[in-house]
Formats: sequence, structure tokens, C-alpha cells
Amino acid sequence: MTEEDTIKNKYKFNSAEEQKLYDVKAKLDIAKEVTSLLTSVYYEDRNTLHSIHNLVMKKAASYFPPNILTDLEAKINANIDKPSTFNNLYQDIVRSNLDVIENCDTDKLLRDVMVYCYLVKKCLPTKLDFVTSMVYSYESSYSTRCMKTRGYKSKRLPNSTKSIIIEDPKNSITRIKYLQSIQQFRKAGTHIIYIEQKMANENGQFLEKLMRPHDFLQFFNVAVSSLMGIISTRQINLMASCDDDINSLLTKWILDIIIPQVSMPSVFVLEDKHHSSNSYTDIPTMYSNKNVMLNWLELHDIPHKSNMHSAELFELIKRSSRNFLKRHVLEENLIVLGHKVLRRPRRLQYLNYFNDVWEMGKDKPIFLKLKTFNEISLNKWRDIESKLIETETKTLLEDVAVKDIVDKVFILAKHERVPYSDIKNVDDNIDEFKIEDIVKM
Repeated sequence: MTEEDTIKNKYKFNSAEEQKLYDVKAKLDIAKEVTSLLTSVYYEDRNTLHSIHNLVMKKAASYFPPNILTDLEAKINANIDKPSTFNNLYQDIVRSNLDVIENCDTDKLLRDVMVYCYLVKKCLPTKLDFVTSMVYSYESSYSTRCMKTRGYKSKRLPNSTKSIIIEDPKNSITRIKYLQSIQQFRKAGTHIIYIEQKMANENGQFLEKLMRPHDFLQFFNVAVSSLMGIISTRQINLMASCDDDINSLLTKWILDIIIPQVSMPSVFVLEDKHHSSNSYTDIPTMYSNKNVMLNWLELHDIPHKSNMHSAELFELIKRSSRNFLKRHVLEENLIVLGHKVLRRPRRLQYLNYFNDVWEMGKDKPIFLKLKTFNEISLNKWRDIESKLIETETKTLLEDVAVKDIVDKVFILAKHERVPYSDIKNVDDNIDEFKIEDIVKM
């Protein structure tokens, strides 16, 4: 194992046993990646395939002897260099449409419809209100899908056939709690450090979600505060399947590079990334459903049989779970050092300190994206924060007001008859937005 791996792993393991378990999983991951390369399951352009090949061989060198590496090298090269088939090209086109390109406007646009209907027009929002507002940017079917995946659903009014579209209360409450927390830190005069992590594909497009498990990606990390300006920037190349590596490298960068430059207790604000949700606390418990246990074991390539009893499955989970990176390792380390972490809920790009700066650099080549940050003055960073504070304050007031109105509407409908004039334009029993159909992305 290389020195870099050893340094990286000190943020993952508490014992030699945990290290050994991690090594076993690492070998299984390498085997899956090699199999994909040898069978062309994931066809890519030649340059990307060679990049993936180099990363796989670099990882394999930490675990396998030279004779096996030589044999693998020859077989992978032979497979990469063989002519492309029509099916290869077709699958490449299909996969190229799977990744979700980050769209900073969609969530704000949907929320703005809610705010406009409740607080400006003072009416109940309908599906037509949402689709009309998005029709200039998206086709109708995509508009509907956006609403579902962003957590918007219908809820039937008590004692009525009418349904109104609401934002999933869990999403709005999470956003309100985040805004209240950062507002409290600001009022207390706490030093705030904004941490950003973005991923971009080979074309330099920022991605919100990955559907391909073996992409070769660029990851950008930036740390800024309005008091210190730019603290550090970093650009690294990783395979998208390496969630543990993504998390541990971010933790290492913060603890080894950022922390030594910070001389006062601070709050680190960063996005609650989707790959951070694969947490230690997400591991099934002894009370979990058997299917949940089976899915977890399958996901982590842990040998098991589907006809095993729940107790046997849980025993496998207990023995294997220590292998996985604990989600709160960053929080635990920073608390010991006198700092705190505040995670911004996903998809709140309009509340992201870096949002406008990324917009400035999104069309630039990859090698120029970080240069955009390094050219920004301290006064400009302070202006960006002032603008963000205004947005946060406005958003919090609007969110609380909308929540109060929605609560009152349902209380009124439950205990009294809502005036027909208030609901005559509201949708009748929309079935497109039932809660069980909402896809959590």
C-alpha cells in the first residue's frame, strides 16, 4: 500500500481489523472494475477508457503481485484496442443521456411558484401554475418529472375532492432549519468557512447526479471565508465509483490543509452530498426489514444467500459494517478541534455561497475553472456573502409564511367547509403526484 493510501486511511479506520476488512472490499471493487473493462460493459471513448484503465491498475498495484498485474495489463489493453461495434456506439449514446447535468434554476423556479401563488396571488397553486412556469425551459413531461423528483406532491383537502400541490414538508422543514441555524451563527459573530465540492465530466459540465459507476471525473474543492478570502483550492481526478475515496480525500484536505490556516473557532458550511448519505447510521439494524438487509448486503458485495434468516443476515452485516467509512468522521474531528459543521441540504444551489462564481466559470475549460476563484478579491467575496445573507433572510421569511398558510388551509378544510370561490380552480384528485410515486434522487 502506498504512502498516500496510508495517510488517507487514517481518517477511516480505528483498528487493523477495520483496515483488513477495507482491503477485502477494495479487492472486490477492483475485480468489478477489471471485469467491466474486459467485457466492455461500460463502453467509453478511447481516452476515457485509458484513463480508467490507469486508475484501476494504480489501485491494483497496492494489492496484487507483479505477475497478475502484467497479465491484467495485457488483457485490458487488448480489449480496449479492439474495434467498436454498433452496439458499443448505441450504448454510449444511451449512457451519455443518463447523467443528470446540474441545473441551479429548477429548484428555485419550483419554489418561486409556491411563493408567488401563496404570498402574491394569494391563491392555492395548481399543476397548471407549475407547468406553465416551466414550459419555456422544459417540455411538459420533463416538468412533471422535475416536480416529482424535487419532492412536490399532491395532497387532498379534507372533506373535498380537491387536491393541492405542496412541497414535501420534510424538504421545507429541513431548509428552514438550515436557514435558522446559519442565521444563529451569523448573529453570534461566528467565523464561517464555505467549503465547496463540485464534480464535472470530461466535457467540463457540472453534474448533479451520476448514473454511470465508472466515469473518470474532475473534482473541484474550494474553501473561502469573507474574513480570509481564498483559503485553498484543489482539483483532483477520481473514478466516480470511489465514494469512500471522495469522502476521505475531502476530509483529509480539510483537516490537513484548511485547519492549520484557521486560528479561530469556525463553522464549516458544505453541501450534504448524495454520496455522504451512505453513512454508518444507514447500516441496517436488528429491527430492519429482511429485504433492507438483503439489499444492503447486495449493494456492498457481501456474500450471502437469499434464504438466510434475518438473524443470520444481521450477523453478516455486523461483521462487515466496520469496513465502511463513518459519515460523521469530519464532524467528530472538527468538534475536537473546536469547530462545527453545518450541512446545506442538497439542491439548494440558490443558497450556495459559490453559485454565482460557478456560473461565471461553467463555460470555461476545466483548467480555467479554479482560476476564476483565485482572481476574486477579498472585497468581492464579502459582497457575495452580503448578497447571500439577503437571499437567506428573504427565503426564510417566505418559507415560514408559506408553511403557516398551508397548515391553516388544511386545518380550515378539516373543521369547516372551504369557500367554493377559493378552490374552484384547484385540481380534482391529481394522481400524478402521489407520495409513493415520488422518486428520491
